[in-house]
Amino acid sequence: MFIGSFKVQDNPNWKLFLIHDGPPSVEYRNVIDGRYPNDDPRVIPMATPRRYNDWGHSLRRLALNDQLTKEYPYTLITNADNYYAPCFVRYMLQATSGMPYLVYCNMLHDMKYETSKSYKPVSVSLKYCEVDIGSVIVRTDIAQKNGWRSLAMNSDWTFIEDIMHQDLFWATKVDRTLFVHN
Repeated sequence: MFIGSFKVQDNPNWKLFLIHDGPPSVEYRNVIDGRYPNDDPRVIPMATPRRYNDWGHSLRRLALNDQLTKEYPYTLITNADNYYAPCFVRYMLQATSGMPYLVYCNMLHDMKYETSKSYKPVSVSLKYCEVDIGSVIVRTDIAQKNGWRSLAMNSDWTFIEDIMHQDLFWATKVDRTLFVHN
C-alpha cells in the first residue's frame, strides 16, 4: 500500500528511496537485483548489510549522510507502514513557494491498538507528540545540514525540533489531511 500510494500521486515529481533494515529477504533481494519487475524507475530499492532495529532511525541517518536526495529541493522521511493521499505531493510542493524550511500537513492516526476507534483525525502542530515525521517535508539542504543525530524512539521529534532551532526558521502548513500514520 505504501509504494502504491506514491505510484498514484497526481503529481509525478517524486522519487522513492526504499531502504530495507538489514539483509533483505529473498523477495526483496529479487527486487533489488532486478529479477522481480519494478515497473516504476522512481522506486529505488536498497538494503543495509546489517540490521539496526532502531525504528528506522539509523536508516534515516544513512540516507541523509549519503545525500541520496541532494538533487531534490525537499525530502520526506517516512516508514513503509504509512501511506499518502493521491494529492500529497501536489499540495505539499505547492506550499514550498518561498522555500520554507519545512512543510507539514494533517494526518489520520491508526488507533486500533490504543482505542476502539479505527482512525483518529489529527490536526498536526509543530509540538512534541503532535507531529509525525511522515507528515513533514523538509528542505533537503537543511535536512542534510541538520542530520539525524538521535537514535532514540522519539528522534522524529528531535529532528524536527533541531530544524525549528535553525536561524531564520519558517514553516508552512497545508491544512489538509494527506497522510495516514499506521
